[in-house]
Amino acid sequence: MEVFVSLLCLGTTLFLWLVLYARFKKKYSPDATVEKAGKVLNKMLIDLNSNAERNITLVNDRIAELKQVISEADKRILYLKSQHTAARPTEIYKYEQAKKATPVMKEAAPPVQPSQPAVPVPPPQPAEPAKEEKDYRAEIQKLAALGMTVDDIAAEVGLSTQEVKFTLEFS
Repeated sequence: MEVFVSLLCLGTTLFLWLVLYARFKKKYSPDATVEKAGKVLNKMLIDLNSNAERNITLVNDRIAELKQVISEADKRILYLKSQHTAARPTEIYKYEQAKKATPVMKEAAPPVQPSQPAVPVPPPQPAEPAKEEKDYRAEIQKLAALGMTVDDIAAEVGLSTQEVKFTLEFS
């Protein structure tokens, strides 16, 4: 009976060793390691491709936004050029009139001698009353509708940014 039990234990032990050897060989064989590495690399490539596609989509969206901004800027530039060319003849006329009205001194005045009495300087005159103010509301609203910033509108109309903000808030 002892022989039978020892043979049974020996047989069980050999069987367990064979099962363990087969599993070990299957789990740690070079083929299994290469296969696992291939699966991991495939997952990494899939993630990389999905991230690249998402990034490409984001870049394409940004490009579309930039094209839209560029077209809007081109429209504004054309508008400003048309405004500039429309205002240009009057500016040239004003410049020529001011140039004609300003006398040109040909000779320098003689220097004042210390022996001569000083010429009294008249006190400054109060400024002329303000001329009729132009109603800028319509122009400010038109420029704001084109999407111009408050600073750009103020520069175009010739008012302060606070006046433009006030006009836009209450009109």
